[in-house]
Amino acid sequence: MNSTVVCRVNVPHLHRKFIRIEAKYPSNADVLVLQLPVWRPGRYERADFAKNIKSWQAFGTQQEKLAFKKTGLSTWEVATSGSPEITIVYEYYANILNAGSSFVNEDLLYINPVNCFLFDPVRPFLSFQIELDIPDDWSTATGMQIETHRLLSAKDFQQLADCPILSSPNLAHLQYTIDRTVFHLRVYGELAMERHRILEDFKRFTEAQLRAFGSFPEPEYHFLFLLTPWAHYHGVEHENSTVIVLGPAANISEGNLYSELLGICSHELYHTWNVKKIRPLEMQPYDFSLPALSELGFVTEGVTTYFGDQFLHRCGLLSDQQYFGELEKLLDKHFDNPGRENYSLAQSSFDTWLDGYSAGIPWRKVSIYNEGALCAFIADVTIIKHSENRRSLDDVMRLMNKRYGVSGIGYTESDYLQALEETSGISFSWLFDQLIHGTESYFTFLLQAFESIGLELAVKPSEKAWEGWLGIRLDEKMEILGVLPDSPADRAGLWPGMKILSWNGIAIAKTSELSAHIDPTEQIKISFSLNGKIAAATVEPEGIPQYKKHLLRLKEHPGEEKLKAFHFWKYRLPLDS
Repeated sequence: MNSTVVCRVNVPHLHRKFIRIEAKYPSNADVLVLQLPVWRPGRYERADFAKNIKSWQAFGTQQEKLAFKKTGLSTWEVATSGSPEITIVYEYYANILNAGSSFVNEDLLYINPVNCFLFDPVRPFLSFQIELDIPDDWSTATGMQIETHRLLSAKDFQQLADCPILSSPNLAHLQYTIDRTVFHLRVYGELAMERHRILEDFKRFTEAQLRAFGSFPEPEYHFLFLLTPWAHYHGVEHENSTVIVLGPAANISEGNLYSELLGICSHELYHTWNVKKIRPLEMQPYDFSLPALSELGFVTEGVTTYFGDQFLHRCGLLSDQQYFGELEKLLDKHFDNPGRENYSLAQSSFDTWLDGYSAGIPWRKVSIYNEGALCAFIADVTIIKHSENRRSLDDVMRLMNKRYGVSGIGYTESDYLQALEETSGISFSWLFDQLIHGTESYFTFLLQAFESIGLELAVKPSEKAWEGWLGIRLDEKMEILGVLPDSPADRAGLWPGMKILSWNGIAIAKTSELSAHIDPTEQIKISFSLNGKIAAATVEPEGIPQYKKHLLRLKEHPGEEKLKAFHFWKYRLPLDS
């Protein structure tokens, strides 16, 4: 019996932004059950893509309409009436452009199959053939098998769901090869930079990651870029590819934006091992019908966030000071977030499914990326210290890859803890008890970690006086974004969502006008609007810094042992090599 689902894809009316999908499913039962995913790889929150579907219909082999029933928010049942093949026709609204969405315009068909293709949960082995109705002069990029630019195939839905598709007449193509693995860069949008430069830089961080693991798990890899004229920053990892949406494209070769390009690409490439292969038990394999609840975000995203930038430092694409700047951002975000005192890192990981990746209600939780990266850093330098510069977190992840990545067996928290302790020869229960499952302050642990590799941490008030002295975060239009607990702003009754109108009687429209009106020794009278009403508050600065800036530097005279440790931490090589 046929075991392939054949899907035809076209866009009947471009301006309407609907992708029409006609999918033929082999049938061998009275009822065909079909499911649309409720989440996607790389985003551990409910998405409920079914809200983007309209005109769902079912037909038999003679084009007769078949009865069907929607049995859940993302599930359907079709009465097959004995037909050996069931055709499902529907339209999916593709009008959002980010790294996890689907989108169409006059010269782009961008599909994340996990958004819009249905699978049979009873028969996960069914293969898929995707036929694209696109012009002759378009080209297609994807991690799937490409038969022609119009015809793609996936061995099963797991592969299909993890292989985004870009089709366009305007796809630039660059590539490089390392150890017989071909790395493709497919670019939609303005590539305003030297191609030689991007290829050389990508080779450097790719080679560094391959050396760390010993081999690459895929024969080919695809960086799929959507470069936008507007500011954007988003990336999503996949089995053998990543989608990066970044802009503004015209500035891509400049300072910070180019560093962000390298950073996000290094991060997503590391995911090829960590998450796509080394995967928590709850996600092995992916079950797209249910949330994959896991407390292991500190490994999946935290370790990846840490190593994404650390590899750029290791291979020389970030200078010491540039890399210290990335660590400083992690520190600022951590210590400026009161949620660290209320909800643990493990709990915050579990609850990404509840409130997503937004900040959520004030002071509730932490970030699996930010706090997870700090825990990875602490673990890394702790191993380096106790192994006398012979082992590191690299060795832990190599061991995890050998045990769980290559075998495809999901790991548990105790498995990761065991790998840490085997590699280091010491107990790591303190890290889990106090920082991952607890809400202890990270400060002492971080100071000790920095000290062990000869780094010095300084703390000063935020450069924005209203943040440093009042404990208040504002956007450019003077709306309050955040307030620290028990700060002068909090005691005055200021709260997120309020829009400040005047400051000591002076009307101020944007924060760039504010600095000249701040005196941390004087009482401040503020008027604000909330829900259409205008009110006033008096803030009493107390001279104690609230929001803070953290600064890292290598000590002038760290000593020989710490200099050796710093060198090993940076390069994973002894100082004399």
